Amino acid sequence: MADVVTHLCSGLLVQAVAPPGAARRWAPVFVAGAVLPDLLSRAPAELFGLVHSHIAPMPPLLLYGWNPLHLPSGILLYSLIIALLFPQGERRAALAALLGGAVLHVLIDLTQRHVGLGYPLLVPFSSADFELGLIGSEATVGWAPWIAGATAAAWLLRRDDRHPGAA
Repeated sequence: MADVVTHLCSGLLVQAVAPPGAARRWAPVFVAGAVLPDLLSRAPAELFGLVHSHIAPMPPLLLYGWNPLHLPSGILLYSLIIALLFPQGERRAALAALLGGAVLHVLIDLTQRHVGLGYPLLVPFSSADFELGLIGSEATVGWAPWIAGATAAAWLLRRDDRHPGAA
């Protein structure tokens, strides 16, 4: 799943260049926010699709019912639920980090061009779809190794707030 690699690396890249301090403390939660839309929607759909194709018929809900978790309304809902798992004094920061990563995810997805519909961003208020169409939906497959390398380099070169003065 090259797209998951791309979203993972995008979250890590943002955090690699973030200034040392409190924001970086939430880096894992931000990165989780960047990958959760695909992990919670695309991964189960793929899994049940494989079962449907090769083992036994699956009901449409198991094949397509995950799609709302890839839309802003679904992202907001599960981010609120996940934030509740943090200690009370950290919930706002956790929610902000999750939503920050999710916004990055959606922005990257909006650059894609899909066959058929784009993203219905305003569900449940509108079913109008939108996408910028700058790159093909499979463009990240070829980019994934390069993005992963750039991410590794950025983390190796980042300023580390645990060691003041480190470059």
